[in-house]
Parts: sequence; structure tokens; C-alpha cells
Amino acid sequence: MAADPATILGSETHIMNSQHSGRTYQISISLPLGYARQAAEAWPFNATPASWPVVYVLDGNWYAGMVTGIIRPMAWCGSTTDAIVVGIGYPEDQDAIEAFRASFTRRDHDLTPVSDEAVEQSMEKVHKRPTPNGDAANFHQFIRGRANPLGRGRLPSGSNKAHSGRAFVWRTVRLVQSVHDSGSVQLPDRW
Repeated sequence: MAADPATILGSETHIMNSQHSGRTYQISISLPLGYARQAAEAWPFNATPASWPVVYVLDGNWYAGMVTGIIRPMAWCGSTTDAIVVGIGYPEDQDAIEAFRASFTRRDHDLTPVSDEAVEQSMEKVHKRPTPNGDAANFHQFIRGRANPLGRGRLPSGSNKAHSGRAFVWRTVRLVQSVHDSGSVQLPDRW
């Protein structure tokens, strides 16, 4: 059954091509509801910050809406600050099963740092499509450049509060180093 895509209040979606990976991504940006507030707005928009923290969500097709839906009420209740949520995902097919398969196999390509032919063959068998992996370096380049609305001066956010792609890159670098140095996977001490 094909369904219309759901929308999230105060959000926008962009399709972006990566010169690094040669692939297309769907970027969703959810702005805090107080983002465009007027000076005399009442609660819960009366104490909005001058700059906003940013949360980057991988698997944005699946989780960006959920993360936005969790952060907003927590902010209204005073448990956290509202935030700009940037979901990084993939363009979706109208067919839900096809959309899942495409996203699932593409994420493996983007999130694995080292190519593994046995995994590629196994995934290809299950999903009945080529499923390359091991291209995280190019995905990181995309995150640092095009997928980062802050890097293009698009949104005012606090650089001291923003969670950038750097943490994702650093974790992956440390994981690759541990594999290279020891011949086996060892999780870094701080995730």
C-alpha cells in the first residue's frame, strides 16, 4: 500500500547529491517551534535561546521525526533545550518495502568504514540487489560539507552547543584504528 509521506510541523526536506559518494541523500531539518518567535511570545516560546543546539540523526528516514517528537515536549517541560534536528537519510520509494530495502542497503554502504565482500554477498542474497559497503569516508565528507546546514551559514546555532558530525567521524576513526592496530574490533572507551 502506498501512503502519502507524513510531515513534521516546522520541518523541511531537501534532496542533496554528494560529490564525495556519488549518492543522493534526503536531509530533513526540523526547526524548534520557537525558532521564529516574536519578541512578546508567551510560554513555551518566551525563553528561547539566542542560538540553538543541533542534533544530527543518522537513519533520518526512520528516526528524525521520532527525535524531534521527543525533544520538543521535553523542552516544553523544561527537561532540555529545544534543538534543530537534522536527519540524514535517503530518498524514498512509494512502496514501503522497497523504501526499507533501499535505505537498509544504502546505510550499510555509508556507515561501514571497511569493505567486506562476504557481507556484501550475504546482503545481496537477502535483499536481491547490490549492497556495497565500506564507504564511510565519503559519507563523512558529505556530512561535513553539504549535509551540514550550519557550515553553509543556513541556520544560527551555538557552535559551543552544536553536535556536529565530528563525533561520528571521531568514533569511526578510533574504531578503524583499533581494528588496524590489533587485527580485531575493540570498542573505544567512550562512545
